[in-house]
Amino acid sequence: MLRPSSAAFLATFSLLACSSNTDAPATTDGGTDTGASDAAKDTTPLGDGAACDEPDQVFVKNATGKATDTTGKALVGKPVSVCGSICFFAKTTADGSFDAAINTCLKPDTFSISVHGRPDASLYQRVPALTGASWILKDPLRVPTLPADGPDLPVDAKGVVTAKSTITSAGVSLTFEAGTVVELDIEDVDLGALGNKLRVAKVETKDYPPFTTGENVLALYAANPFDAKFSKGKVGVSFAAPAGLAAGAAVEFVSLGNTFLSAPFDAGKLIVVGTGKVSADGKTVSTDAGVGLTALTWVGVRAAK
Repeated sequence: MLRPSSAAFLATFSLLACSSNTDAPATTDGGTDTGASDAAKDTTPLGDGAACDEPDQVFVKNATGKATDTTGKALVGKPVSVCGSICFFAKTTADGSFDAAINTCLKPDTFSISVHGRPDASLYQRVPALTGASWILKDPLRVPTLPADGPDLPVDAKGVVTAKSTITSAGVSLTFEAGTVVELDIEDVDLGALGNKLRVAKVETKDYPPFTTGENVLALYAANPFDAKFSKGKVGVSFAAPAGLAAGAAVEFVSLGNTFLSAPFDAGKLIVVGTGKVSADGKTVSTDAGVGLTALTWVGVRAAK
């Protein structure tokens, strides 16, 4: 089903704070306890320089960085979230920079930073090591510009795929089995008709984001509707086989993790979607039968280990 649009959500996002748990109030400086895990109950709003009570927590003052497209053009007025068991928000300024106030003790290994780039691509990135009490992204969050249009997702008004269907954007084909349920993120719902279209951009190697570092990814694509969830059926993937893969070779399909409110906290990490093979003619690479995406973010391929 499609997540309903929420004017209240967007208004709250504009104020850089939101809450989905009435039992846990927002922090004094924009952070919000989501109530998604017990770890959220361990966070405590504190003043600058304060010590933390829990041994696995650290005090974080803020998170700063910049968001651009792959040409270096600043992304202006885009929401940025810093999320783990609790979320903090900011918006990019005229030069693409952002500064999210945190001022809280938390467990850093659960956190990621996300630029919400719609109508273009979005991205999760793991937080860096602290510099003093700050998370400072030295390199910009860089996201590609997506095509202005694309094929509609093959769903009915309730978000259900009624017949097996394949749609293609920028050479990436997604195959939906009948009965698959598609749930759009609220930001895509609020795009209207555009949010229900598959729009994909190939990512050049020089523009690969940090989650691919050391992972031997041979081809990578960014896609919207970002964070769309697929249930009651996995969505198969195929695209042109990258150089270096022989006909019939076994591969692994990989994706950008997007779970940030509860374990396994894989947002900003590379996750393995499943196995696949290069076609007999060496031209395409496809997921194996019964294997595919359960969420749409960034998708790529590498040789099987």
